[in-house]
Amino acid sequence: MTNGTNSKLLDVLVDIEEDERIKRIPVAVFIGILTIVGILGNFNILVIFSRNSKHHSTYHVLVSALAVSDLVVCITHLPVEIIMVMKPISFDFDLVCRLVMMNSYVWGCWTVFLILLIAIERYRRICYPFKDQVSCAHARKLCVILFVLAAINAAPMGYISGTHTFPLSNLTNGFKCFVNDSLQDSYFPVTYFIILLIEVVLIGIAIFCLYIPVRSKIIKSNIIRKQMTNRNVFKNALKGEVSCTSISKCSFTEPAEKVCQGDRQIFKSSSDSSLDPLSTHSNNKM
Repeated sequence: MTNGTNSKLLDVLVDIEEDERIKRIPVAVFIGILTIVGILGNFNILVIFSRNSKHHSTYHVLVSALAVSDLVVCITHLPVEIIMVMKPISFDFDLVCRLVMMNSYVWGCWTVFLILLIAIERYRRICYPFKDQVSCAHARKLCVILFVLAAINAAPMGYISGTHTFPLSNLTNGFKCFVNDSLQDSYFPVTYFIILLIEVVLIGIAIFCLYIPVRSKIIKSNIIRKQMTNRNVFKNALKGEVSCTSISKCSFTEPAEKVCQGDRQIFKSSSDSSLDPLSTHSNNKM
């Protein structure tokens, strides 16, 4: 009797999950597209930057680290995310859940820290170009330090996450990867997530404040560049006019003088020819 009841409950559970799975197919397809695009795009960035290894800059180092972070997330986390989406009530893999969630939080925190570091580097290079800048070696060291900080920041997720049991409508239980059952009545997960939220908000405000003077500096430099180009165009136009006047003086005055001399000769010859009949007529009268 018990085996028959369990089999019926299992069949009901399978039917419920099948219905939920059909509804979540578009979500799984979207995550799959993001996975493929992320892998190809980040791998392409790493290949392009590796070809120009002799001309590496701080920007190349930081963007390469950012591409590595996104690539690892696309390879390690998103495929498991697809599995969790397609198993909405039967994902009962506690260890896998802990490792995947902690892994995603490590790389996610590192990505946020790298974006902040890129903003600081851009701010120093654009707003204070004559001061000491971050070198490639220092950028690599900072990336390692930030990765360690991200790992420390995300370490509690290995303790918080796990298999979460929730009741279903047919008096059975479902399982998913979330906060584990032992911490359901604890304030630790809520406190940790609030701290993460505060960190993200503060970092976002810092990035916004750093890019405001960068934007104004770029706008001012563009205005100055346009003014300089307009002055250069005006100077080139003046030089062109001067050269044109000198060329006209050298090349067109001599032919004009020749034409005038020819006109004078024609006028003299015509005047002489007109005077000849008068002179002959006067001689005949004499």
